Amino acid sequence: MKVSVEHLSQIKKKITVNIPAEDVDKEIKDTYRRLQANVAVDGFRKGKVPLAVLKKRFGGDVLDEVSTKLMEESLPEAITSEGLMPIAAPKISIRSIEEEGPFTYDATIEVKPDIDVQGYEGIVLERYADDVADEEIKTVLEDLREKHAQYKDVDRAAGEDDLVFVDLKCFVDGVEAKSLSLTDFPITVGEGRFLPGFPEAIKGMNIGEEKDVQSTIPKNFHDRSVAGKDANFHMTIKLIKEKVLSDINDEFAKDLECSDLEDLRGKIRDNIRESKKTYGRDRQRAEILDQLIRANTFDVPESFLEKQTQYFLKRAEDKKRSGNPDPEDMGLSPEDMRWKYRRLAEVKLKGDLILDAIAEKEGIEVSDEELDCKIAEIAESRGEAKEAIGAEFERQGLKDFVKKHIQDEKVFDFVISKATIKEVSNTDEQPKADEENG
Repeated sequence: MKVSVEHLSQIKKKITVNIPAEDVDKEIKDTYRRLQANVAVDGFRKGKVPLAVLKKRFGGDVLDEVSTKLMEESLPEAITSEGLMPIAAPKISIRSIEEEGPFTYDATIEVKPDIDVQGYEGIVLERYADDVADEEIKTVLEDLREKHAQYKDVDRAAGEDDLVFVDLKCFVDGVEAKSLSLTDFPITVGEGRFLPGFPEAIKGMNIGEEKDVQSTIPKNFHDRSVAGKDANFHMTIKLIKEKVLSDINDEFAKDLECSDLEDLRGKIRDNIRESKKTYGRDRQRAEILDQLIRANTFDVPESFLEKQTQYFLKRAEDKKRSGNPDPEDMGLSPEDMRWKYRRLAEVKLKGDLILDAIAEKEGIEVSDEELDCKIAEIAESRGEAKEAIGAEFERQGLKDFVKKHIQDEKVFDFVISKATIKEVSNTDEQPKADEENG
């Protein structure tokens, strides 16, 4: 068997395999012998069918069977002998196969790019301070106060910040739209979360009053039959509730399961600081990948790229079905969606391949103990037994995913340890802490 490799690109190789005529002839004869022993042909006894008759009737099938068998036997050996590691099924092209002649075929395979990563030592990164200002704590306290507001019934005209319950009958082109005809529907005056025109129309109305409101239904509304159309709503005020805000004191803190106000402030401070650390860490990782992707040019295997693109598209479709689509996807054509997520897939895969290449170059590995500790950490966060989580990950094939995550974190830590760090003060770009601190 002769094997040659043509390097079509960094990620695509064409293997040409030539199997000598004598090996082909032996396999063809063996196949005909098996066929002759088992096939029945009219006019001949089983096992006595002349070879010429078999060739005339089954010649094409025999050559197909022989070529398949020879490829199955020779291709793995050819790939191994050339030190190649395919990442997807090869594309086969048969050049020639005939009796009394050699068998030649091509196998085009994709391989992971061989990346000699440059520029990951001495990379310049920013590190944001994680100190917390009193004004930030005050902002979170006010947000908590709003979030935990109480509402009491009132008998007066609706005003700003009131929670008003209404009955709506919606008509589009003179026909009632059931999807927007609602009973006891809550609208907060001043928030503007419902359709345009409603907060202004409600303000000043009393319980029992009725009014017609003109509005336009959003183009992305789930009922496509009325999406984007002008509508007339007949509205009836059912109930008006006034917002009541608690005083920020020890009692308010105890309602949030803190011992007193100072305890609540401390938890808010810790939460903000942790949020800033997470934000800074995530920003550093994004900056590392951005710089390294720009510094290292290589192709991503098409099979990887297509699989990741399809995963992103399916996730986007699932979010859309659940009523929580990405706002940036609204109005995009299928072609634009595919183009968008293919670009994102390419960036994601380039980042993964670069991190893997650094890990290999620097000998960064994940030990069994590290994997075990991470699984124990996940189990504790879920409130489940480590053994149960380990067995679940084993069944679902998730251990390699966890291992990859640990390895990536170790690579990031390595790159950061070699980086030039520029300290940056707090900025408005950083996120607020989570508002649930009690």
